[in-house]
Amino acid sequence: ATLGGSLDWKLVNGYRPLIGQTFEVLVAHPLHDVFDTVSENIDVAYTDTSVVLTATSATPVLASLVSAEAEPGRVSVRWLVSETGGPVTIQRAREMGAWGPVATRLPDGAGIVSYEDRDVTDGRYGYRLGLPSEAFEIAAGEVWVTVPVESRFGLAGVYPNPAAGPLAVSFSLGDSQPAALELFDLVGRRVEGRTIESPRPGSRVVTLGGSRELPAGVYVLRLAQGARHASCRVAVVR
Repeated sequence: ATLGGSLDWKLVNGYRPLIGQTFEVLVAHPLHDVFDTVSENIDVAYTDTSVVLTATSATPVLASLVSAEAEPGRVSVRWLVSETGGPVTIQRAREMGAWGPVATRLPDGAGIVSYEDRDVTDGRYGYRLGLPSEAFEIAAGEVWVTVPVESRFGLAGVYPNPAAGPLAVSFSLGDSQPAALELFDLVGRRVEGRTIESPRPGSRVVTLGGSRELPAGVYVLRLAQGARHASCRVAVVR
């Protein structure tokens, strides 16, 4: 993020800044009471009613967000910081909770600070940097993310069981890897199956045995996704 352009400031109590004076500018976040501080040489000009302060060059804020990602059990945040001269503190808060330090990081050669948080459950989390200054630590780069509920892999069951017709299979997938739902007889022959190429994590119901009538007997239903698998027995009656 950069700050540039002109700002008109009304004179207060006759105060007149010096030509060439360096000013500190506070940039307010529109939704949170957080300020990023920048300090830069600013040209000064006068009109009858205002002092015009113009940044002489694009001015980086102390910290700007590069990316923030949240998935079940993990949050990843990256910031770009200006010159800090040392490590920065990463602070975290839960919604309606207090801020607290969770880690310390040194910016890399490009000024990037990265943090991955695996100590999260579903809910809303805030992250920001604590930047060192001469008098106190400055909070900057605040961002809030929502961690979704984790989807769990597993077979919930088959309805009806025993069945006289098609089988309604209820199951959950943990991620977006391809999955396979297969029905085997007790000899191990595959008699029915369904491949799910690009699933969304979460619960779903799939019907098996709708295209042809299954012979009466006991079958093994198997759900597989990546290295995970689950199975159960199903009875078909006529």
